[in-house]
Amino acid sequence: MALRFVRVVVLMVMLLGATKPQVALTAFKFPGSSTPGPIPSASPLASPSRELYAVVPFGEPDEDDAQYTYATQELVQLLSDVRVRSAMVPPIDPFEAMSDSTSICRQVGGGGILIGTLTHTETRDSLSVSMIPTLGLADATGAFDGWHVHAQLHLRLVSCAGKVLWSTTAGGNATHRGANVAASASIAVRAALSNAVQQLATHIEKDLS
Repeated sequence: MALRFVRVVVLMVMLLGATKPQVALTAFKFPGSSTPGPIPSASPLASPSRELYAVVPFGEPDEDDAQYTYATQELVQLLSDVRVRSAMVPPIDPFEAMSDSTSICRQVGGGGILIGTLTHTETRDSLSVSMIPTLGLADATGAFDGWHVHAQLHLRLVSCAGKVLWSTTAGGNATHRGANVAASASIAVRAALSNAVQQLATHIEKDLS
């Protein structure tokens, strides 16, 4: 009977004590994820791309941030998986990369530049569990916290003359229960990267045909 009472009270707390979602922008905490995620698989090109593309690293050039390093390396790997040839260049401001595109292409012998901006938003749904400690379940506080993570990538293909040849905006989503939100953040970012790379591969495939 006591157990049934506890279950009823917990259910009432879940239904009546929910707080409104709170949105917070936070830094990525890469690398890795402890939980597998629904990462879309991109279809490779029939043959390697004719051009080699310079990849401008994510983030500001004066930042030594592991999360952007991870995202950039992941982008290069995904490009390789679909047979799009690429080479990472030293960090540079995206606007400067546009104006200095000719020099960047010469650095790697490339035929274009890939410039991206990457952000993610974490939305938290937290249920009030203030009644639970009075029932001897204090260790359950926070167990109903949930995070919804959305990553958004804007990727541009720029010619060596500084002209935008192609661009896309791709998103990725993940959910997480508990305190380690970084695990789902990496899943969402990888999904956004994979979505964008698939679109780029489709664009290049059309040019090859």
